[in-house]
Amino acid sequence: MIVVAGESLIDFVHRPQISADASSGPLYEACPGGSPFNCAIALGRLEIDVGFLCPLSNDSLGGLLTDRLQDSNVRLLQSDPVTAPTSLAVVSLSTDGSPSYSFYRQGTADRQLNPGVMTRALSGSIEAFQIGSLALIEKDDGPSWSTALQAAVGHGALISIDPNVRTRLIKDHEDYQSRLTAMLTQADMIKASDEDLEYLYPGLPPEDAIQRAMADHGITLTVLTRGREGATAFTSSGMKVARPAASFTDGDPGRGDSIGAGDSFQAGLLAWLKANGQLSKSRLTALGEEQLAQMLDFASTVAGLNCAETGCNPPTLEQVREARSG
Repeated sequence: MIVVAGESLIDFVHRPQISADASSGPLYEACPGGSPFNCAIALGRLEIDVGFLCPLSNDSLGGLLTDRLQDSNVRLLQSDPVTAPTSLAVVSLSTDGSPSYSFYRQGTADRQLNPGVMTRALSGSIEAFQIGSLALIEKDDGPSWSTALQAAVGHGALISIDPNVRTRLIKDHEDYQSRLTAMLTQADMIKASDEDLEYLYPGLPPEDAIQRAMADHGITLTVLTRGREGATAFTSSGMKVARPAASFTDGDPGRGDSIGAGDSFQAGLLAWLKANGQLSKSRLTALGEEQLAQMLDFASTVAGLNCAETGCNPPTLEQVREARSG
């Protein structure tokens, strides 16, 4: 089983006003989300055995999150709901479909962390442990997520991290970087955007930052994502493979958006590794150029199909196979 750990929340996504009466106020659609949540959903739809590690609320929005997980064949590793409310994010979209976020997470369900409960939830067979995003930001939450990661390490799981840095939410940059560095030292693979790397290694070109991160933390596989410009995989053996992004919007710039694109891409990486028998520390080291190219192409197809939809709506495995055979 692959375990995805981290936040879940409801995205309130700004939509075009339906009524001509502007006095009715803006319209927002409630969409289940959160970067790790999205990754878990995408893995489930890709027919991967996946569990999601995060407390969920017993409120109505928590019910939406629970239903989406169950409908996507994701195991709830913490099945007992908590009374704290569900986290929220208000999402605005630019003209090209790129999202910006404002988060509301004080005292919310996904922050009701109990290290003992989390460790017990990881008692089964774990092939890989994926964590990132907001779970790495809050200082008070850090010890609990670190305990969960250490439990996964103890099970021999491959450790995968997606920093997904949210600079506006980081109150103590030195503390955040210290905690992230400690986790990266445990990582076997990471996915990072050029924006992530600019924050972590300011002033360094992205590829130089990748090489520094891999050398500093002993990381075996790193994937650099550049949105529409595609992605590049780097291995500790010195291999480098770049592949273009995949698009399924039929040239319509107004179709879909990029909400959940990076999360879907991350799921595509893990799903390809699992499906091709490469989801282990030793196998990552042995990946060749052709395998890396296939992995990137698969992940790009998953992300591209998601971007052709409104909000985060990752494709099924059948949809990915159809797109790649067409």
